[in-house]
Amino acid sequence: MQALMPLGRGQFTASPRPPANSLSRQRIEADLHQRQQLGTTGRVSAAAGLFDLARDNGAPVALRDIGMKEADLDRAAHMVVSSPYWNPREIGVEQLAAIQKLLQNAYEGVRRRTTGMMDGAAAALGGSGQPP
Repeated sequence: MQALMPLGRGQFTASPRPPANSLSRQRIEADLHQRQQLGTTGRVSAAAGLFDLARDNGAPVALRDIGMKEADLDRAAHMVVSSPYWNPREIGVEQLAAIQKLLQNAYEGVRRRTTGMMDGAAAALGGSGQPP
């Protein structure tokens, strides 16, 4: 296989392309498989990339990893709906179930899907899952 290599000022030469590193190929195939499992074969968001980087390097990615107790999730959700602050999406008692699901996913360290917020929580919160 030949590749064009620049020589400078619009001049190119053909040179053999180096063989693909098998380890890199395995990583690419594993990443593609993971994206297919997640239903995201297209681009990955910056947030998802940072999550993967943190997880792959041993950083905490779940609320339980930083000491939150599962028993406190309902209390946290009720605190959110009882004292809402300005947010582009409405937050109130009507969104309690979606907020509980969001916190449960965060507690478990579930990676956000690239195509939308975790398991449709954005739709329940009245949004599309994309930034406003």
